[in-house]
Amino acid sequence: HVHPSLRIKTSSYNSSSKVSSTSAPDLGSEAALIQGNMNVAAASAAAVSAQNTSIIDLAEGITPHQPANFRFPGRQFGKETFSRSFNTNWFSKWRWLHYIEEGDRVVCFSCVKAVEKRLINEDSVRFDSSFVKGGFTNWRKATEKFNEHEKSKLHCNVIEKIAVAGQNTPITAILSDAARQA
Repeated sequence: HVHPSLRIKTSSYNSSSKVSSTSAPDLGSEAALIQGNMNVAAASAAAVSAQNTSIIDLAEGITPHQPANFRFPGRQFGKETFSRSFNTNWFSKWRWLHYIEEGDRVVCFSCVKAVEKRLINEDSVRFDSSFVKGGFTNWRKATEKFNEHEKSKLHCNVIEKIAVAGQNTPITAILSDAARQA
């Protein structure tokens, strides 16, 4: 299992704060339900489109924690006389990075969510566990290790499974996306 301190905190999508204040006409409970679902799907699709996130995010209305105005703590490695810290620019290159302030570490958002959702077998995590279980902290080798993880069999398998899951997008999300583009 994923260590409890690494669980990505999810907040339920609060449709009432995102959906337009106009209400559906009284067409019966089924029509109102469909209208409400389409409003929620439209709000979700717009948020996802703006954030360029995965289908798992669409389903839950969440994204990786990537603080922009945060002072990342420094740490020394070996005999270095200077400290290194997480670089905010890494978020734009590796969009799957999820920063955990407690412990100054990152995990792969996609891989952690895939384990939590049981899209992948937890045994397959053992070769790349720092990005799923323990959290990665070696900023000296960060770019090298981020690239390795991104090309790893585990990460590629997760991305493939997310893409397959995306093929089962609810019709309301597809319709609202098409309406938004029209």
